[in-house]
Amino acid sequence: MKRNHLLLIFLGICLTVSGYSQKCPEIRPDHPRIFFNSDTWPSIKERAYAENKEYLDKLLDWVDGLPDNPVAGNLEMPEIKDRSIPIVSITEYGTESAASALAWLFTGEKKYLEKAKKMLKVSVDAYTTATNNRRPVHWYSHTRINAFCAYDWLYNDLTPEERREIIIPLIEHVEMVQPEYGLDIPRTNKGSINTGFYGMKTMFWYSGLAGYGDGIYDSMAKKHLEKGYDLCTKLMKFRNTNAGDDGGLSTAVPTYAAINYSYAHFNYMFSHLSSTGKDISKDYPAIPLYANWLWWVWIRDKEKPDYLRYAGFGDAQHNTNIASSDLIYEHMAQMLYFYKDMDPDTAGMIAAMRDFTHNHTIGGKVYPILPFLVDTDKHADPKYLDILNNSTLKARHFETLGQIYMRSGFTPDATYCSFTAGATLVQHKHYDENNFTIYKHDPLALDSGCRAKQTDHNLVYYYSQSVAHNVVLIHKPGEPHPKYWGLKRKDHDTVKNYGGMVKDSGSKVLAFETNDMFTYVASDATSCYGDKCTESVRQFVFLYPDYVIVYDRVGASDPSYRKEWLLHTQNEPVMKKNLMMADSRDGRLFCQTLLPKDAKMRLVGGEGKEFLVGDTNY
Repeated sequence: MKRNHLLLIFLGICLTVSGYSQKCPEIRPDHPRIFFNSDTWPSIKERAYAENKEYLDKLLDWVDGLPDNPVAGNLEMPEIKDRSIPIVSITEYGTESAASALAWLFTGEKKYLEKAKKMLKVSVDAYTTATNNRRPVHWYSHTRINAFCAYDWLYNDLTPEERREIIIPLIEHVEMVQPEYGLDIPRTNKGSINTGFYGMKTMFWYSGLAGYGDGIYDSMAKKHLEKGYDLCTKLMKFRNTNAGDDGGLSTAVPTYAAINYSYAHFNYMFSHLSSTGKDISKDYPAIPLYANWLWWVWIRDKEKPDYLRYAGFGDAQHNTNIASSDLIYEHMAQMLYFYKDMDPDTAGMIAAMRDFTHNHTIGGKVYPILPFLVDTDKHADPKYLDILNNSTLKARHFETLGQIYMRSGFTPDATYCSFTAGATLVQHKHYDENNFTIYKHDPLALDSGCRAKQTDHNLVYYYSQSVAHNVVLIHKPGEPHPKYWGLKRKDHDTVKNYGGMVKDSGSKVLAFETNDMFTYVASDATSCYGDKCTESVRQFVFLYPDYVIVYDRVGASDPSYRKEWLLHTQNEPVMKKNLMMADSRDGRLFCQTLLPKDAKMRLVGGEGKEFLVGDTNY
């Protein structure tokens, strides 16, 4: 199998991982110790009044606008009609208390200290009340991690009584929301290390750091610290291993991996450094390859070239296929903090990806401390932006993510293709092995459907199923409907599989070759169809810049099982015999069927039939 190496700059990264010790490291005894400590704070404060003054002013303006007498809300037990439907988060001030604590430490103005205390105490009471009522606080743990930060940063300005009334219920909250505690709180994020790791288990490490060794709740804090250290170490090892020599995180869905997933490992790296004095980044040398994955995912959009346009994969919203790139600058800045000294070219490429986005600021709304930790005034060497814009590389195979990205160039006029096959990481993945997409000025052959609201049935019965993708269907009568998360119909047990796959992974990439003339992929998805399929092999050839050949060999275990070859277009195509044409904005797609000679072609879609499965529009 021939492989196309990424960019020369990434080849210098050593992928050897040092040994892992599950023994919890020694934690410094004083506070603060989460994200910064008494040794690092002076330089952080000095920079806040110098090169980071803009961020300091924004922080103070934000805190000044927060209520002086905060009130929590939405704490009552929710009415639960279906566990797949989101529940409104409670109103609390964990993040705001952290921002206010920073304002106090930066300025020494007592009004900020009092505001931080009030917000923290209101939030702690809210967490306790909500949990007692079996109401989820939030799907993410960000605000509660910030609450632990606020306690840690305010520790030296709290009385012994205040410390007890804050840290004990905070630690107990972390204990009570875990699934094993048995409260069975609905819509609680139970995700572990193979996910985005921004749910309930993420809080162990910060609970332990905040309360460890202070003589208040030592036994439980120590338990949480050890549990958190074990989980975070496994998380880092998992992400480093799965990045391989390509990059990426725990999912191939850009709206997850480019937004919230990075916080888990960067937060841990920062807090490990501040609490132990050890920089662990060099133990995980594949983490920076995330920038490589991001570069290959990126489609240059004509109107918004510095926004993250992507092909459309898995549980992403398909409204525009343009993801917010606001946090990309933030994540790349964090990457540079830890890896800028690994290799000059690697750092140059990370900085280029950071500066490539439309947003050149660190928001700090998720974690208010971030703008003051990283370098905010250094810009990429223009030569690395030129490398990105003028690269002659045409394709890259991300084995663990099961994605092959292809393009004729890296410009708004280029043709971009993607191919799905062979994933070992299946977070938020659909029944879409051997699916392909084509983009030219706009999506032409696309993943159809939309995640929409979790209060409708599109997610389960259309969007996640094979029928929504450019794959082959094999119709076996009476076959059970494949499982997927989301709202189920009342008559769910009567709904049958509409010819789709029964497994969301398991295909094998038989060949991948790329050169300056074409990219070729062959993949066997036979096992994904279960016992109704004897063969499903797809060969995909992308002849630069604008030609694609798709050749399928499909066999059914029963010759009577009808087979369909799907191609989804954004607008209604014009059809004439075995030739069709579909336009979308400035793009145009032609599709000519060569074999079989007696193929019957039909159009499905339009008003009232947007997400048609058999006779049902979802």
